[in-house]
Amino acid sequence: MHYGFADRQYRTWNFNDEVLMKIVTAFVVTITIAFILLVSFAYSRFYDVSARSPHSGFTNWLATMAMHASIKRRSREIAVPDLEPR
Repeated sequence: MHYGFADRQYRTWNFNDEVLMKIVTAFVVTITIAFILLVSFAYSRFYDVSARSPHSGFTNWLATMAMHASIKRRSREIAVPDLEPR
């Protein structure tokens, strides 16, 4: 008799030490290569960091969003003084 969903058997991941070591090694090698590429790009002088060139749309949005969020968070701690003339 077939009971549907509860009747199914699912494959479980059984990693032995050798397979797990290959996965960890591949991950570490990938992160190391990415870091080396990032540092190489930073030292290559290809990216213009001067203030004369405008930011890309995404960078501009990210900086503006971060600025507004920072101001909103820190302004909660400031008490607004009474500005009415006496």
